[in-house]
Amino acid sequence: MFISKKILKINKGDYSGNIVKIAIGTIALGVTVMLMSIFIVNGFKNQIEKKIAGFVGHVRISNFDYNESWETSPIEIEDECIDNILNIKYVDAVNAYALKAGILKTREEFEGIVFKGVGEDFDFKNFSGNIVSGQFPAYSDTIINDSVVISKIVADKLSLSVNDKVDGYFLNNESTRVRRFVVAAIYESGFGDYDKMFVVSDINVIRQLNNWSENQSNGYEIYLHSISDIDIASKEILPLLPYNCKLQSVYEINPQVFDWLSLQDVNVVVLLSIMGIVCVITIISVLLIIIIERTSMIGILKSLGMNNKDMRKIFLVKAAYIVTIGIVIGNAIALIVSYLQIKFKIISLAQESYYVNSVPVEINLLQMFTVDIATFIVCMLIVIIPTALITKVSPISTIRYE
Repeated sequence: MFISKKILKINKGDYSGNIVKIAIGTIALGVTVMLMSIFIVNGFKNQIEKKIAGFVGHVRISNFDYNESWETSPIEIEDECIDNILNIKYVDAVNAYALKAGILKTREEFEGIVFKGVGEDFDFKNFSGNIVSGQFPAYSDTIINDSVVISKIVADKLSLSVNDKVDGYFLNNESTRVRRFVVAAIYESGFGDYDKMFVVSDINVIRQLNNWSENQSNGYEIYLHSISDIDIASKEILPLLPYNCKLQSVYEINPQVFDWLSLQDVNVVVLLSIMGIVCVITIISVLLIIIIERTSMIGILKSLGMNNKDMRKIFLVKAAYIVTIGIVIGNAIALIVSYLQIKFKIISLAQESYYVNSVPVEINLLQMFTVDIATFIVCMLIVIIPTALITKVSPISTIRYE
């Protein structure tokens, strides 16, 4: 350890001094890239999963028929069944929903949309992040509320703002029914297919238009405490349902989005592999240079009786120092950049392509420590190879050369 500490110091004239600095910078950059790729993919997954869940829930119960239109046949599930679902430990909330195709019309413009009716049991916290202006209306199971929440895309097309009135036209049994609504809030989810289509309204309005009873709906949306519990929760929910109901997870409802997210995992694996290889090659190259530079020292120490095992430990400590400093600097850079992105949204994105308007970042300390430990272990295992050159150094040859 005494000798290791001596050679850790970078003195003027040491050829390896600048090489060590470059190595530390390279490892720091590699760790930064690895951590940022993980943090960004985490952010994408959580942001998009939350946005989708705000529309369809984590698990959806609907009628088990082959009707592919928005207006599927209604179902009626007893309160006891809903209570049993709520008693499952993975379930956070359950709300009924109803769908009705229609047209929103102002004096100058009109737009075809789908009304999604929700009630007072609607889990608003999963949708609140999408509201850009106004307030989500308080729906009740006993009083019909004509307030609606429209998307920014629809609001811009129809030149509507909060508190404006708009007429809704619905086709029902070959007759057209008209109803006036008030815009209570405007949302923007970033999912063009949803934003162009859905208007959130009172479920009692849809029931009234469809001549349904107060217990009928198109289905139920189930929100879980964690999206990772979908598979196990679905196994417990399915036996509780009536024979005419089917269960779909958010993965089955939006497969294309989650396939895209899966591709991001592949990108992370590729980045981790490339940066890991860069770090390994860097530390091997630096250690070889240091060993060559310290050849005379190795010969003198061998002539004084130091064995190869202890000699190799000297340079392993040097390698451990370089790797550790690089990892610490990489962590600091990744955390600072992540904080700045979270706080100030420095890097923006095209929302229509990426579903979010800025690069989402979510810091996971456990993943960060895992990357750090893995990087350190791999680098230290690999640098054992170049230290084998020490066994080839002859004390007689090095001393004679001096």
